[in-house]
Amino acid sequence: MAAITALVFAVISIFSQYRTVAMLFAWEWILVILWAAMTGLFGSMYYHEKVEMERGVAAMKTAANFDA
Repeated sequence: MAAITALVFAVISIFSQYRTVAMLFAWEWILVILWAAMTGLFGSMYYHEKVEMERGVAAMKTAANFDA
């Protein structure tokens, strides 16, 4: 969603009015809030886990670091 939104924003902002650019800016802020929520959720679940013999926890911990 973020990549598609960035491409749409880049193309539309060149040819559009102020109102459309403002609406796209608001949509970008919604995406920022969703990314922050996802990072917080993964962080609270997996950052403090001890990775011993569980590959699933190790993979999710790596995913949480990648998303942040």
